[in-house]
Amino acid sequence: MITIESINLTEWQEEVFKRFIANPINTILVVKAKRQVGKSICLQQLALYQSLNHRGHSVMIVSPTMPQSRRLFKELLDLLYGTGAISKKNESLLEIEFINGSKIYFKSAEQGDNLRGFNCNLLILDEAAFIEDDVFTLLQPATDAKNADIIMFSTPMFEDGFFYEYYMKGLTGMSNVISIDWCDFDTSRFLSPEKLEQYRHQLPKLRFQTEYLGQFISASENGVFQNFDKCIYPYKPKQGEIIKAGIDWAADGQDRTVVTTMTAGSCHMTNILILENENANTAVKKIGDFLIANHVNEVEVEKNSIGAVYRDLLAKEIGDSINIKVFQTTNDSKRRIIEKLATAFQTETVSIIKNDVLLSELTTYRVEKSGKQGSITYNAERGHHDDTVMSLAICYHLASNANKNLAL
Repeated sequence: MITIESINLTEWQEEVFKRFIANPINTILVVKAKRQVGKSICLQQLALYQSLNHRGHSVMIVSPTMPQSRRLFKELLDLLYGTGAISKKNESLLEIEFINGSKIYFKSAEQGDNLRGFNCNLLILDEAAFIEDDVFTLLQPATDAKNADIIMFSTPMFEDGFFYEYYMKGLTGMSNVISIDWCDFDTSRFLSPEKLEQYRHQLPKLRFQTEYLGQFISASENGVFQNFDKCIYPYKPKQGEIIKAGIDWAADGQDRTVVTTMTAGSCHMTNILILENENANTAVKKIGDFLIANHVNEVEVEKNSIGAVYRDLLAKEIGDSINIKVFQTTNDSKRRIIEKLATAFQTETVSIIKNDVLLSELTTYRVEKSGKQGSITYNAERGHHDDTVMSLAICYHLASNANKNLAL
């Protein structure tokens, strides 16, 4: 048996080890946790315990994405540096083999069908709530031949999916399932009450709820924007006040082109233009007139797809009178501006005008789990639009970053 000096575990990490060691094979251990309380360290120590104390055993660690798998692989290599315990490592396949013949495989849920065919003595799922059910179905047979244990770690997400289902089975006493809630422990040494309160005001409610309170989101509460009804204010800009604008272009025949204007720094929405069924030249002419009439000095426009063409047409229409910036929409950039807007509504640091289309879209905007990236996405509810929401989010992104002290 190889012996490596272990790190000091917290009481909640020790609880996982105690349950893991005390229970027989073929057990499913489900750990629900907040952010930054030691999930990665705990799963690494469990993988080492299994590998170093059982000659020839194999451990498979599966994360939602390949970058997460690579991070865990590197962290474990750093932890083992200089111990002499490693006989081989493969940085391409993300595999570690020990001198006792045991192996740890780091895999990603993104590998899909390539996860078939493995057998292991322990399966560890990192951020299991962000792994799709069909991937878990692929992984389960890897534990059958050796009656392997499964350990699932995750911050919670929605009240659906295999992580939530097994967590609830453990709470109701299912014989081979054990659920542990790290929220039952005092983890304030890692996150003080003052820091927690800071995050409460900096993050959208749902993200704060899952990541820092460790609570699941029910289907009835997955609306992204809350408190926006308290932010409705018919603001009229003062003379000389700088006005910014954000444009979401129509991508197909069903979308609308929307332009939103807002004061720089103070972030009071001042006007909105919604265009439907307009040809490109007519739409750009109306947008140019609208920007000039609302004294806009800078506009940020979506660049994706047809957006690049519209941007060039708009530049020709308005010339150098208004600065044009571009916004490249990706899942990550969209998440950032939507969460920023959602937080602004919560803290009432933005105001909007009363517009029925906008209010309807804010009401029906939802957070969902991304099927392939181990992350969340923000979209309109099925059958609804999000054009005014995106225009507002782009506009707020631009206006909130503006220097409040600038004047025309």
